[in-house]
Amino acid sequence: MSIALASTYAEPLSPRVSSGAVRPGQRLVRPTGPVEIASKQYLLYGEPVSSEIPLPVPVIRAGAPAATVIFRRGSGLSTPSGTPISVRRGPNGELLSERFQDASGDWIRHTNLGTFHINPELTCVDVYPEPGVADELLGLVLIGQISTFLLGRRGHPCLHASAVTVQGRTAVFVGTNGQGKSTMASCFLARGGTLLTDDALPLRLEGESVYGGPGLPLMKMWQDTANSLALPEELPSLPLLNKKVLVLDGHYPFAAAPARLHQLFVLSRYRLAPGASPEISQSRLGTREALAILLAQTSWSMLLTREEVAQLMPFYARVCRSLPVYVLRFPNGYEYQDQVHRHILDELAQP
Repeated sequence: MSIALASTYAEPLSPRVSSGAVRPGQRLVRPTGPVEIASKQYLLYGEPVSSEIPLPVPVIRAGAPAATVIFRRGSGLSTPSGTPISVRRGPNGELLSERFQDASGDWIRHTNLGTFHINPELTCVDVYPEPGVADELLGLVLIGQISTFLLGRRGHPCLHASAVTVQGRTAVFVGTNGQGKSTMASCFLARGGTLLTDDALPLRLEGESVYGGPGLPLMKMWQDTANSLALPEELPSLPLLNKKVLVLDGHYPFAAAPARLHQLFVLSRYRLAPGASPEISQSRLGTREALAILLAQTSWSMLLTREEVAQLMPFYARVCRSLPVYVLRFPNGYEYQDQVHRHILDELAQP
């Protein structure tokens, strides 16, 4: 089952246009007569979702609960009014995406990809692809940026993090790109852990405890990380990314419900000098430093306004008071994973 589900990534991107594909500013007239578009049910971050666009996660086959969010193909589009309230640019200043807001809700427009409209009730997303954009790309945006944006607006900010549960305790891993969040998660899965999330971790507060997840039952990883898992089949590649995707079904366990978080590790790996002994160390961050880390690692924070970022502060301050945050320094290399794994297990065992 997992191979069939993941194969949506394996095929080359076909330049097809959906029935609702329009350029921003154009209008598409609905055809006369009834039109039925098949929807499928999914579970995203613990929420039941109905989508007319195929998503790269397992379909709920039977007994699906009523969807709390609907993803639809848009049938007509007016250009969002006003100026964007947030803009995301690439390393060379090129426009990547922008967010608009008006009485009809939020609009998130991706250059050369499409526009996503979110209604004020946060229950429906209409998708207006640019001509030629494949469903595989739209599905990735919907399960990633759009879903985590919805969660944040609903009061569950998401960290760009991986998290695993082992022996009833849960560790969270954050860090800048290249520090090995997915690699750390795969290290624990290969040694009996359960994945809570690989990419986005929704947070919630219950009393003095912090709960997180669940995320999605899949992992995005570099080829060398995939090789370290010794999987029986070649993993398909992600569109536009030099990464592989692993759907966990049939491979590793996945936590489908929120879990209490016990420690958060900011990953800081270093290259070991020739002849030097590997050292693993950690230091606890103060509230101010930990708060800065959480803000910096908020999923798609570039879409948020200054006012929305400010509104996160009281929530994250409570998280920092309840969840210890450490900088974990460890040597780069798969040959040190057993040592790092044991170190984290010992720390998680602490009361």
